[in-house]
Amino acid sequence: MTLLLSTFSMCNKIMKVSNNMVVVWYDFDCKNFDIYGVNSNFHRLPEKFAASVSDGVAANAKYPAGGRIRFATNSENIHIKTIMKGTKGIGFDLFRLENGSEIFAAGFRKPEYFICDGGFETGVCASKDKEMHSYTINFPYFGEIEDFKLGIDEGAILKKGEKYKNEKPVAFYGSSITHGAWVTRPGSAYVPMISQKYNLNYLNFGFAGSAKGETPLIEYIAKLDISAFVSDYDHNAYDIELLKATHLNMYKTVRKYKPSVPYIIITKPDYWTDPKNNDKRNKIMYATYEYAKQNGDNRVYFIDGKTLFGGEYYQNCTKDGCHPNDLGAYRMAQKIGPVVAKAIGIEKKILHDCLYKETSYEKSRKK
Repeated sequence: MTLLLSTFSMCNKIMKVSNNMVVVWYDFDCKNFDIYGVNSNFHRLPEKFAASVSDGVAANAKYPAGGRIRFATNSENIHIKTIMKGTKGIGFDLFRLENGSEIFAAGFRKPEYFICDGGFETGVCASKDKEMHSYTINFPYFGEIEDFKLGIDEGAILKKGEKYKNEKPVAFYGSSITHGAWVTRPGSAYVPMISQKYNLNYLNFGFAGSAKGETPLIEYIAKLDISAFVSDYDHNAYDIELLKATHLNMYKTVRKYKPSVPYIIITKPDYWTDPKNNDKRNKIMYATYEYAKQNGDNRVYFIDGKTLFGGEYYQNCTKDGCHPNDLGAYRMAQKIGPVVAKAIGIEKKILHDCLYKETSYEKSRKK
């Protein structure tokens, strides 16, 4: 079984003058940062296994949604160099750990809209205070990465960053909404937003258009060393019969291998688009919840998708009537995050403490 958190034992450094700056480049197999959510070839599943599940899963598993690296550095500038194939995601983004939560620091993207075959190299000013900070770089949610290098200023230090609060990741399984489509940055989808608030480790098993509840894939996920399982595939069980055939079976499959981890059921957030049909679907999914509770399972949770976009401007929460935009993803993270955090025992943190106190980065910019 392929591990989805990897720390490799080799580190190749190359110095290069880039835009009149000396940059020290580190390969993806560098021992000085931790890799989360993808394996050594940037995929989310072993290739042969993914192909055995379905063509859709095979294609989506090559996309590094939820892939990220964590590291610490005192470099003023942080650079990336990447070679990509068929990229449709919205670049990479950089977050800095402040007061127990991740704060957006910068985005990495090509000058033109990020649709390309080939590679690009770019850098951002991360912090001027020359102090050590822990960072996360999120990978794009679509497109294949063929190579990735991290660059820092000459003379700066690179080492492993702060660990997540939960060593065992939460597994999110679901549709394109879980996958990350179509927010403006990889860190703006609801799953990474929950991670940012709670400093929470996770695995993204969102497979756009292809999350059909296949038993072999659910078994694969359930056999991983996870702290919780989130079922968010309502949209991809396209008809009621498929939902009936897979929803309770998914719960039973996870419980076969993980009898006590929290199990969280989520229904689709765009309920209002077809209330009559979605009421029928919700009854099927709630029946799974009731089955679990009636059988003494007190570690199962149900989140009604009708509540996820709730409030003023709910109709403005999607890009296309289905996929959350940044507002929709934010509201989903607000509702789902506390349930996940409570389920795995992570204490509540204020989201983005920079709203309440100055961060070290803000202080450094005043110097």
